[in-house]
Amino acid sequence: LNVPSKYLGFLFLFFGLFLQSLYNYGARKVMVNPLGLIGCTPNAIALYGKNKTICVGDMNNAAQRFNEGLESLLDQLNTNLTDGKFITTGPSALASLYTGNLCFKFTIKGCCKVNNVGQCIPDKAPCKNRNTHLFWDSFHPTEAANLIGALIAYTDIVREFIFHIPK
Repeated sequence: LNVPSKYLGFLFLFFGLFLQSLYNYGARKVMVNPLGLIGCTPNAIALYGKNKTICVGDMNNAAQRFNEGLESLLDQLNTNLTDGKFITTGPSALASLYTGNLCFKFTIKGCCKVNNVGQCIPDKAPCKNRNTHLFWDSFHPTEAANLIGALIAYTDIVREFIFHIPK
C-alpha cells in the first residue's frame, strides 16, 4: 500500500491547522490518538491477508508512516506553542491486543455476522459473550477492547500531562 507523500503532507497541513485552531480557542493540553494496526482488522485480513498471516503488513506500514508524521507534527506544535502540550498515545501498546494476546479468545473474527461490506447484519443476534471478541464487526473494536485502549491512553495522559515523564 503506497501512500503518496503529497497526500500525507496534505493531511498533516490541514490537521495541523485544526490543532492550531483548537489552541487558538484555548486548548492547551491535547491528546491525539494515532492510527491503530489497520492491517489487523478482520476486514483487512479477509481481503488482503496472505498465507494465513495475522496482519497485513503493507497496511500497518502505511499507518506507521502516518503515525511518524503525526509525532513530527505534534513535536512541531509543542516547539512553536510553548504553553501548549500535544501528545499521542502509543499504538504499540495496543498491538498486543491484535497479535497473540491473552485478553481475547477471538481476535480476527467479529462478534456479529457481517454483510458484504463487513458491518453487522441488522436484526441478527450478536455473539453471547462480547468480552471474548476483540472486534464487534470487521472494523470496530468491542467495548472490552476500547476499555483496555482507554486505560492505556489514560496511563499515557497521566504520565505526560501530570508527571511530565517522557515516553
